[in-house]
Amino acid sequence: MNVRRSKVLTMLAEAGDGGEALDAYKLRLLDSDRYTLADVQQWLAERGVPVGTTIIHRDRKAELERFEGIATRRDMAVRMVQMAQREGWPIARLNVELAGQKIFDALNDMEGISPENGAQVIRLLEATAKLRSAEAKAQLVDLQAEDLKVRFDKAVQAEAAKAAAGGGDGKIGREQIGAIRKAMFGDVA
Repeated sequence: MNVRRSKVLTMLAEAGDGGEALDAYKLRLLDSDRYTLADVQQWLAERGVPVGTTIIHRDRKAELERFEGIATRRDMAVRMVQMAQREGWPIARLNVELAGQKIFDALNDMEGISPENGAQVIRLLEATAKLRSAEAKAQLVDLQAEDLKVRFDKAVQAEAAKAAAGGGDGKIGREQIGAIRKAMFGDVA
């Protein structure tokens, strides 16, 4: 299904005012308590865009649905952040999840892309590939961090055991810290 763009949106986008009229129109669509369909129709007529209220009503409905979709995605992002905090996800994984959801949403909106605008599809596919690359790098960093933590814990336990076996109190001093660094990073530390 190919979604047609509203005549009003097209005319306002081409107004040459940097999108100010289009933004003002969208705000009027969202604020149905303050702006009736007749008010919006009159405002458009003053700007040289004579249309009926049916088109404005259709645009209002579409803009409200778009706005609700944004609110839904925001709520989902908040839930994902909360879940990430509960599960202990690293920030990189959370960013990948959020970016993946954004790309998924864009791909779901493919109905609005005309067949002759293949560049948009290609950009979405490139973004998906970059996302997968970023996800792989984030997973690698997570694995490296986990490996470093395990090696650190083992080195600390080994030095604490040596300190306790040598008749000491089991506390780690400067010499043991040096040995831990050497065990983890080699002679460069």
